[in-house]
Amino acid sequence: MNTQKYHFAIVVLLLGVVLLPVTTASQSADRDLGIVRLRYVTIVVRNYDEALKWYTNVLGLEKTEDGTFGLDKRWLVVAPRGQKD
Repeated sequence: MNTQKYHFAIVVLLLGVVLLPVTTASQSADRDLGIVRLRYVTIVVRNYDEALKWYTNVLGLEKTEDGTFGLDKRWLVVAPRGQKD
């Protein structure tokens, strides 16, 4: 299994576990994703802006951190709306 397929498998596995109880609808003001608590999951992406747009617009998460992380890298954190920690 090459590295790209391996990373994809990990992402699918993690998202499957995290989003298992979730409906297909995105988060809205009166509905959430059903995620009760989630600390950190690291997902490597090729395009930070595209990934951020997907996590916020499609899944309805909100950006809580966005900073540089080394050369040409960013540290983005998204969380369910209203998550305090």
